[in-house]
Amino acid sequence: MNISRLRRNVLDLAQERSSLETRLIKHERFVKGSPVYLRTRCGKPSCRCRGAKRDRHGPRLYVSIVVSGKQRMVYVPKEWVEKTCALVEQARSFRAARKQWLKINQQLWKIFRQMEQLKVQALPYGPGKKEGR
Repeated sequence: MNISRLRRNVLDLAQERSSLETRLIKHERFVKGSPVYLRTRCGKPSCRCRGAKRDRHGPRLYVSIVVSGKQRMVYVPKEWVEKTCALVEQARSFRAARKQWLKINQQLWKIFRQMEQLKVQALPYGPGKKEGR
């Protein structure tokens, strides 16, 4: 691969990385967790939810999060479902953009290593070379 093609690749990747960095910086707060829909039982002894799983209440949205190293399920009230799903999706989007940013940096590192190998030149002097020739 020639040096000019490597330079073009570097410029393209740098532009893509710059747009990803802008997205990463602009991200607002988000919820780091996974949405889970569950059917639950209530505490009433004569309720229908005591029977089969299909008779349980729900499905209701919970968010699975890790707190102090332990998994917790947090109930999301109906009026917060849309907002919570959007916040969880923002977290997913942030992680995907960060992963792409790392991939671009790895590609740039490989390209710069190739450029270094192409630019290396032998010394005009050294062992076995006579001065004046």
